Amino acid sequence: MLLYDEQGLRLYDAITTEAPEYYLFGAEEEILKTRADDIVRVMHAGAGLSAGEVVLELGSGLAGLVANSNLSGSSPITYYALDLEYRELERTLGDIASSDLGPILKDKVSTRGMWGTYEDGLKFLQSGGLHSPSPSSQMAAMGRHLSREFDSADRDNSPDSRSSASSTDAGSSPPSTPGETQQPLHLLFLGSSLGNFTRAEGAEFLRSLPLRPGMGDTLLLGLDHDNDQRVIEEAYNDPRGHTEAFIVNGLKAAGRVLGDDKLFDGGKWEYVNFSDNDAYALFSDSGLRPIQRWTDSASRYSLWLLERPPFLFPLLSSPVACNAQGQITPKKIYSTTPFGIPSPQDWENLWAFWDFITRSMIPPSMLFQKPIDLRHICLFYLGHIPTFLDIHLSRLLKEPHSEPEEFKNIFEVSSQSE
Repeated sequence: MLLYDEQGLRLYDAITTEAPEYYLFGAEEEILKTRADDIVRVMHAGAGLSAGEVVLELGSGLAGLVANSNLSGSSPITYYALDLEYRELERTLGDIASSDLGPILKDKVSTRGMWGTYEDGLKFLQSGGLHSPSPSSQMAAMGRHLSREFDSADRDNSPDSRSSASSTDAGSSPPSTPGETQQPLHLLFLGSSLGNFTRAEGAEFLRSLPLRPGMGDTLLLGLDHDNDQRVIEEAYNDPRGHTEAFIVNGLKAAGRVLGDDKLFDGGKWEYVNFSDNDAYALFSDSGLRPIQRWTDSASRYSLWLLERPPFLFPLLSSPVACNAQGQITPKKIYSTTPFGIPSPQDWENLWAFWDFITRSMIPPSMLFQKPIDLRHICLFYLGHIPTFLDIHLSRLLKEPHSEPEEFKNIFEVSSQSE
């Protein structure tokens, strides 16, 4: 918040456009320009965009993705940019509307702004602010603070003019998407902004994102690689002083807010980048599953497409576990070794996995059909598989069969014949 005031955002723009050492922006732009269609395709599991979809960027810089995606045959979607600075949000969306993109996006992408912090914006999402036709008074109050719609029609040519945007009060006209059912939500968190968090804070932030398990919601996340130290130092301390000016502005903002110009202690600050192992551990701790990854030509930066699956098996070293609803919870350890006694959470997760296979992967209409002639109907195998496993575990470990023991008599002959 201190770094990204209005002046800070402009200084950051100077870093991305005038400091070639800052490779992250160019790498991300390259991926978006060359792989945007592929990203959109994978984001929708090979299907096209559906009417009423919402794309929400934590920040405001989607122009590259929108401009380079094939939207000519798509249904209308709504793009929200969540940002802390009103005037900068207004300027960014105004630039999109007044650029060559304006006619391209007309009737295809509705651009809107959400004015607030990440925390406020996520609370607004979790309370159903984007979909509720009649928000509660609490939601309406939050909506008045967060949501402003930026209309490209009759826009003043000056992106800084406050009068160039038309605002709608979310209390009387809440932001919403067409249709009566909730469409998938697609979040964007670009620029390797997660590197501003510690590892634990980053995982906590990702866990807080309102991605519904198994519902098609996605997160497109930009992450810097574990690059050479010299490359990173030049990127964050460029010879022209753009980065230094950006940091100094943040210190001035801190002084203005707290009245203490000595607040900053350089020894307590660091930038966090991610090796592949770091990234996968982060996703596991966050309850996210990688769908696909796109990397720039120099292999210094990646965009990850992530989802929250219906169930997840976190790494053994992870401090969190997953319950049957796909929710991430603190791990309750019942053993001092990773391969000790399973906890109730482990069993819950295992049952969620089995339920997913038996109740989701097999359509109900197929339960009484034979997938292969001369074999059994699918419903038979829902009992056959666990009983078959119990038969062989009991044989190997020389232990009694699980109850009810008569199940083995039903399936034993079949297991021997198969």
